Amino acid sequence: MGYLDHLAFGSEEESPWAVSSQPATPETYQPSPERRSSEGNLSGHPGEPEEAPSAMEDEAVCTECEKNLPDWYCTKCGKLCDTCDTKRPPHKRQNTKHKRTLLSDGHKLISRALYSTPSEDARKQLHQNDHDTLWFSIGGRPGSLEFEEFPRFSLVLSEHHKQFALKAPSFPRLVSFTGDTGVGKSATIQLLLEHVWDDAARRKAKARGMPIATPVVGQRQYSIPTSADVHLYRDAMLDDTEAERPLLYADCEGFNGGSQSPTAHVYSPSSAANFSRLTEGLAEIKRWARMGFSYLQSGFKRPLAFDGQREHAVKKLFPKLLYNSSDVVVNVMLSQAARQMEADLEKFLEWAEESHAAATCRISLPHLIIVLNQSDDDSEWDPAKTTQDIFDQQKNILTQNDNVKALVARFRKSGIQISSLQDLLLTSYSSVRFIRLPQGQSTPRLAEQLQKLHGMICEASEESQREKDHRKMRLSAPDMDEFFRLAFDHYSNQVREPFDFLGRIMTLHPPSDKLATSLSMLMIKTFKVLGAQDESPDIDVRFCNILAPLVCSTVVLDATRAFNTLPGSLVDIFSGEGNQSAGNAWNTAKHSYKARIGQAFDQFAYITLQCQFVHPETNTQCVNKRWAHLCHQNSRGDRIGSGSHESELLDQLIATWENKLGDTLSNLDQNVDEVIAATGSEHSPKSRLDAAWLIHKAAMEDLYRSIPGLEMFDLVTCAWCFRNVPSEQLACGHGICSTCLAVIGGRDSSVDHRLRVVHSCGLHHPPHTFEPPAEFLDLPDHVGRRILSLDGGGVRSFVGISILAAIEEELGGEIPVRRFFDLIGGTSSGGLLAMGLGMGGWGLEEAATRLRDLLTNGFTKHSEWTVAHLLEWWITSSLCTPEAFDAAVKAAYGDLGDQRMITSRQAHGTSEMSTRVFVTATIGNEEQITIIANYVPSGEGGKSGHAICANIDHAGLGLYPEEQHSSIRYVHEVISEAGRDFTVREAARATCATPSYFAPLHRRGVEYWDGGVSLNNPAPVAISERQLIWPTKEKTNPDLLLSVGNGWSPGAASGKHWCPSGKISDLHKHLRENMDSGDKWDKSLGVSGMQPKWYTRLNSEVSKALPAQDHMEALENGSIEMIASNYLREPSTKDRIAEVCRVLVATSFYFESAQRPRQDEDGNLVIQGEILCRFPNGSDTVKGLGRAIRKLRNPRIELISPRLDRWSIDDAVISRMESHGVYRLPIEIKAPGSSMEINFALDDDSYKAEPISACPFSLDRLFERT
Repeated sequence: MGYLDHLAFGSEEESPWAVSSQPATPETYQPSPERRSSEGNLSGHPGEPEEAPSAMEDEAVCTECEKNLPDWYCTKCGKLCDTCDTKRPPHKRQNTKHKRTLLSDGHKLISRALYSTPSEDARKQLHQNDHDTLWFSIGGRPGSLEFEEFPRFSLVLSEHHKQFALKAPSFPRLVSFTGDTGVGKSATIQLLLEHVWDDAARRKAKARGMPIATPVVGQRQYSIPTSADVHLYRDAMLDDTEAERPLLYADCEGFNGGSQSPTAHVYSPSSAANFSRLTEGLAEIKRWARMGFSYLQSGFKRPLAFDGQREHAVKKLFPKLLYNSSDVVVNVMLSQAARQMEADLEKFLEWAEESHAAATCRISLPHLIIVLNQSDDDSEWDPAKTTQDIFDQQKNILTQNDNVKALVARFRKSGIQISSLQDLLLTSYSSVRFIRLPQGQSTPRLAEQLQKLHGMICEASEESQREKDHRKMRLSAPDMDEFFRLAFDHYSNQVREPFDFLGRIMTLHPPSDKLATSLSMLMIKTFKVLGAQDESPDIDVRFCNILAPLVCSTVVLDATRAFNTLPGSLVDIFSGEGNQSAGNAWNTAKHSYKARIGQAFDQFAYITLQCQFVHPETNTQCVNKRWAHLCHQNSRGDRIGSGSHESELLDQLIATWENKLGDTLSNLDQNVDEVIAATGSEHSPKSRLDAAWLIHKAAMEDLYRSIPGLEMFDLVTCAWCFRNVPSEQLACGHGICSTCLAVIGGRDSSVDHRLRVVHSCGLHHPPHTFEPPAEFLDLPDHVGRRILSLDGGGVRSFVGISILAAIEEELGGEIPVRRFFDLIGGTSSGGLLAMGLGMGGWGLEEAATRLRDLLTNGFTKHSEWTVAHLLEWWITSSLCTPEAFDAAVKAAYGDLGDQRMITSRQAHGTSEMSTRVFVTATIGNEEQITIIANYVPSGEGGKSGHAICANIDHAGLGLYPEEQHSSIRYVHEVISEAGRDFTVREAARATCATPSYFAPLHRRGVEYWDGGVSLNNPAPVAISERQLIWPTKEKTNPDLLLSVGNGWSPGAASGKHWCPSGKISDLHKHLRENMDSGDKWDKSLGVSGMQPKWYTRLNSEVSKALPAQDHMEALENGSIEMIASNYLREPSTKDRIAEVCRVLVATSFYFESAQRPRQDEDGNLVIQGEILCRFPNGSDTVKGLGRAIRKLRNPRIELISPRLDRWSIDDAVISRMESHGVYRLPIEIKAPGSSMEINFALDDDSYKAEPISACPFSLDRLFERT
């Protein structure tokens, strides 16, 4: 029986190809669960085996003397050495019947490959080396099998990119070799890889010193399988013109090896894989870098949902994986087996049909090449004639074989016409060809046939790539690796379920719900403006003509950004399906763009389009929209009829929309190609991305040009791409994400290569020009963040101001302390200070003056107690007038007070723009924390109307283990549309609505009280917000969280305060308790005793009672000043402030890697990059920082780990900082191992070294960054 006899794809009831399988044999393969790959089977050069054979069989030596290696091949005499050849009389006479061929190095390679018999030790070494080529395998024990994947694909691509110095991603071609055990699969692959027919190519490879990994060839007449699982090899001798298309060979374990362990499983790797070779591939395939180093050696294991034994799992799983992922399948069989060709063809059809059914929406069908190995000398050697002969010989199989007849009938029933065996095979393969290989003694002919086979493989794989490219489905190496991951995940868990190619690829980067919501709002506003400007009956045509191209360009941009190489034509990607022959525009795949666009269109139509029903007698029209249409009502609300929503306009819109969308989509791929050609670029992922942006930019500008008056200022999503959260705001009011900013903003390399400069915004007509241009500093994502948290306390906030002033003075007094922080959060009076520092740009002296005036004028009690005032006091217990507080806020903040919080960060020319700021408030009786911010968080911080529940994981943050985590729940006002309208004045009023002093802020049905009622110390919220604003994949600490209190007294909460209302009394009591913030710091963050250096609390403990919040006399009589000065005089306070300042200075610098680490000849990892300053070059901040560093004694950057190294910050460097505001230090270090942490620090002779930003960091994170 052939190797396919045991295949059992699907149930017997489902398939006419069911073959009764033999009884299961006991499973003997039990590999170690810790089996690891090792350094590859890399022959030094082609033709130079690692170890000479210990013996040679008869076919590999001279047939005459049986000692020497052959030099000649004669058709009559066989292989002869030079000595024996000259002794033969026919050869002396040049007898024409004796056709002689001088054997080349390639012919000798064939002899070595086929007939050498390595020693046991040599064979063991070969198998151990071959572990490095292992791609995927099935391991474990019966009942608990595992699918194991190794980073071989990454290594192969790394070798290829290094050989050809490729910069752009390549597009690999995959050729899978299958066949019975012992038919010569591995030998065929080895001879193909060594190009035995091309001496010049081998000499070129030898000159380049290219290592070539080849399979281990099995011993002749040896029934036990040699290779195990699936190994991956690369054709390293391709021509340079094929550099973009590496040719990969997958060597699959034989399917009928029985239960005996393959020889490869007998030998375990001798040592762990060479680290350098493992990590080289991470530059091309980042998935393994994200997984970590442990998986590089041990592989990634997936539990296999298969209850049988390994032998059956191999037969079930490997064919499906290889058939559905290969460009070409090469099946090797012995020529003698061709006599049973009908049975083998039957099983080919079975395999193909079952494998074909194992996937849907596939990219293409593989090409099939059947190799008839060890054919007789008188065989037909022309592949075309061989193919035709076999088809002619087997033509009756369609009418005489019952199983084939059943399959033909099934195809014909489906409308597929089958008239020949070739037609039947072409339902499962793109092409089918046969080729014969001779026996090994005929080495010249074998070399010639191998050359033909290689040509057939190249031709078929190129045809497959052309077909994929035509359908825009040619996958680059990174996307191909993601495809393999999806396929491996699917088949290891659902071996009997089909794999949806395009659908699963689309799940990698599905369109977001934000995209649908943003496009729906765009449709609604566009239709509204059009309706006001255009009363013509063809509004549907104009609406669709304007918006359909924009929607399509949005899809192009979003998909091109999501995928390195688009996994299909843009029509396919839009629908999320491979076949668009059936279904209407809204019959969609779940994760497709079509589904999202359909959702957006439905929302627009349901909300916007008015019912067109007209009462026949009164001639009044129904005004209800489809979204809420229970009956027909006129503008007065009178019922004028029953029935559903009626709208001819909706029907026209749907028809016009579908047609325009279809027409635009059909031309998108051509449009992209035309733009690329017009720019003179070559096709690459970058050129497609650039073209997609140009098309989308033109569509966006055309929209605003075509509809004057259209305004879209939704600051929750980027105004350009409609998907990402805006990271910055332009002065015109549009929010923009970092990805779009990188395209719109040019780099001002003359000042700072990190600066993005935006000169105008095209989302206006005419475009809005910025004078001066807006500047944004583009810092890498890994840079740590510094956070300032300010407690509430009324007049006590001047204690906090004094602490900040001491820090500013310690830093040199030139740089405003606010410049050192990325996020400032405050509660109550701390919130007022946070907004003044971060948004108003106040200095500390100005802050003290403005806050004093604000509190003095704001805490103005009712002067005349009218009946209305008494009633208000009885209900709210508010002693102070809200009008006085509003006036004080307006005087303090000026024009800023009337701005919306969310728009206060708009850029007006300088790169040192407004800091991110939030203030806390308390919602109503529930005492729910809410924050009002001048930014939108990047994370999924909750949908509109929902609270954010933030878990602060102290184990991940480096805090103490006794309290591993706590959670804090709060509402983010900016998430809701109403919350985005908060003005600065309203935010000040909400955060300071102190119970018994002020009435709450009533806004849109919500009651806002002082933030101190729920949380007077906003540090826990600040930690959560930092994770939402700058989300990272790994858990990291901030560079610094500085929490500044305003003094506390252990007995401060014990005092009594009478209020006529129980509710107000409770709120006031909670506020007084929460102002005991020294205690709350320990409880909320789980910090006790000595606090980690990343989290610092500066708060004065006072033995006597603290002044009341409104006790302004405490400012006049020096009480507040005394509390602050006593605290600041304490030696421990001075030490802690000095430490805070050192952290702020040190973390003003960061390390940026220039390239991926490489390994030198000594095995060290070489890391290159530079230390940069996080402030813009040329800024006063860098100049002031230089003067602060000059005060240090012998300042330097030190490498603390893995080994000590130093770079002096000498006088020349400091002078350049002081005069030009520039700092840049090139760095090259060597790390002795992969497990090392890298830690740069700022040091001098006075204090201990302080790590710079985001240090220390692991090599895992460094690999991922680069």
